[in-house]
Amino acid sequence: MGAWAAVLLLSALALPGFSGTLSAPPFFLPGTESARAARALQRAFPELGSEQTVLVFHSSGPAAPAVDGPLYRKTVDEVSAALAARPGVSGVVDLPVPGNTAVHSAYRLVGATGTVQERQSHVHDWQLTAERAAGRASGGRIRADLLGTTSAVQDMQTAVMPTVRLADALALLAAFLALFAVLRRPLPAVLPLVVAGSAVAVALALVDGAARGGHVDLLTMATTSALGLGAGLDYALLLLMRCRERLAAGADGPGAAVAGVVTAGKTVGYSALTLMTGAASLLAVGMPIVRTCALGAITVTATALLAAVTLLPACLAQWPQYVRATAPARPRSGQLGWQQWALRLMRHPWRAICAAVALLVLAALPAGGLHTGFDFDRASLTGTPSGTALHVLERDGLDGAAATLMVVLPHPGTEPPAGLGRLMAALETDPGVAASATVDNQRGTTLVMVLPRTPLDSAPTAELLHRIRHRILPAVLPPGRTASVGGVPGALADQRADVDGSVTTVAGCLLAGAFLFLLVAFRSLLLPLKAVVVNVAVAAATFGILAVCAPWLGTGGRPVINHFVPLITVVMLFGLSLDYEMFLVRRMREQFLATGDNTRAVAEGLARTAVPISLAAAIMVAAFASFLVVGSAQVRQFGFAVAVAVALDATLVRLVLMPALMQVLGRWNWWLPGWPSRSTPRGGSTAGSPGSHRSSDGRQAPPPRPAAGAEPYGRTP
Repeated sequence: MGAWAAVLLLSALALPGFSGTLSAPPFFLPGTESARAARALQRAFPELGSEQTVLVFHSSGPAAPAVDGPLYRKTVDEVSAALAARPGVSGVVDLPVPGNTAVHSAYRLVGATGTVQERQSHVHDWQLTAERAAGRASGGRIRADLLGTTSAVQDMQTAVMPTVRLADALALLAAFLALFAVLRRPLPAVLPLVVAGSAVAVALALVDGAARGGHVDLLTMATTSALGLGAGLDYALLLLMRCRERLAAGADGPGAAVAGVVTAGKTVGYSALTLMTGAASLLAVGMPIVRTCALGAITVTATALLAAVTLLPACLAQWPQYVRATAPARPRSGQLGWQQWALRLMRHPWRAICAAVALLVLAALPAGGLHTGFDFDRASLTGTPSGTALHVLERDGLDGAAATLMVVLPHPGTEPPAGLGRLMAALETDPGVAASATVDNQRGTTLVMVLPRTPLDSAPTAELLHRIRHRILPAVLPPGRTASVGGVPGALADQRADVDGSVTTVAGCLLAGAFLFLLVAFRSLLLPLKAVVVNVAVAAATFGILAVCAPWLGTGGRPVINHFVPLITVVMLFGLSLDYEMFLVRRMREQFLATGDNTRAVAEGLARTAVPISLAAAIMVAAFASFLVVGSAQVRQFGFAVAVAVALDATLVRLVLMPALMQVLGRWNWWLPGWPSRSTPRGGSTAGSPGSHRSSDGRQAPPPRPAAGAEPYGRTP
């Protein structure tokens, strides 16, 4: 415990500044067209920097000055000069806008240099500089606000962090109340929270260290905290329940702790490895926000495993008198109730299977209507400088100002590039273009800035980008000439293409990894296959419910789910559901190895694990459901999806569908063909193995039925 105390102290010292390390992920994916355009733009037009931010001047009221008046011109000039002199600002240039804009607003484009972290460290200074300069020049009659990727993320983070802390507090409170209601003693209720909290603290400290050399975003922080709380409680509860059984049987504290780790430690290890393997499959995605979520999940699962098998046994050995159940008979009566439930279910398994499958299919039907895309999350920006700037632009009919497309045309010499005239003519007649302008650096590069008519997060803007990239440019450029189309819409399109292109790889790694882990852990062929198929069905049902609830999870009633949320949700679903699968089936396997009776093994396994699994799942649902109070739409969407998936898995699947299916499969649950049986390591208990049932030629045979003349378990004569 001394080592853990030292580690926690160091972690606690790092946590107070954690929120200050949060930043937007790198926006441009290496190797994509938008990244090539950004590099070419920065080289050819250094005044535009590595990010372009819109500077919005606005005034209101009956005495508001006209945009073409001397006061406005003076204010725009002085603010532009003040900003251009600030660190990290490469220049301030005109933004192309149509001629019929509002008479009380003006717009400029600010170039920002440096990395994401460097720009984030400067953005508050830029906003303050613009506000003060505008106030001095106009006597407070004109305001200036910035709207860009960095400024929007910074404003959103500042606005949302209090709701994230509220979600964490609600999750912890719900976890303690649930633990105390079941365990009925303070210390047993607190110990799993200590384990989970320690895992989260250490993981966040490690993530914080990584953030100083890279980036960590709000979704990664929220996911790491919730997953650490859930997984840490899962592992601690399983070990705690085993330890209490040993204490009730007369073992002393150290003996009970050791026995708990020996019997349940392997199950916890398999569960953690399964979850980490699932999260690792997300590393196949190039999108930084997905990769950092994966790294956060892997880190917190590893720390939860370490805390469960080291910190918890030390506490159990130290204070066994406070962990021992106060009334040993009560858990047994609870187990009897779950046992009777399983036996009643298994008397008519096909009824249970048909009902559960029908509910899953019914829930999955709306999944085809799930709309994925990008949501600007305007609600989280309300009252911030970025939100104010966005409101002014949309009020003035310049919805696409934050979505300016940058078309970079390299050409030899100082002459305009061939095809430029035809390109501008095509853009003028395109119904999706509000305005366009060209700039040539006289060094072999021409920039065409295209202002869409529609907002950044709308489908027409994405369609305009696709037209320019795949129809207009190929039609107007001479053979052999190339152009790159970037800007924020280009980066978003490339991110979505990256996620869509990674689905097959992630799904293959996830399904194959889950099957192989369960094959080794269960030494069964059908149980892993059943688990994978059922998880796919639960994922489809989750997406159906998500599609129905999407209008309440986004902003302004828009039924759009951020495009990476379903992929992360599926991976988390597989990892967490296989946790419960591991806890339940390995306990059933122990009983089967001892009795050879499948019905008895399923009933007793369910009876002994139903309480800890249901409790752990309830806490996991509460942890992710607490995300619904967070001000960020993508965090709410992810939390809701995972909460629904875990709730479906822990109730409909774990307590109804799984026992019924295992009853139908009977002795074939535990069958493994000869060659996998010989090549897979023994993942089971030392009490024996299904592999010991072999035919005379050495191949594994199906396990024997109960002895002749014996009544099947749970049946009455």
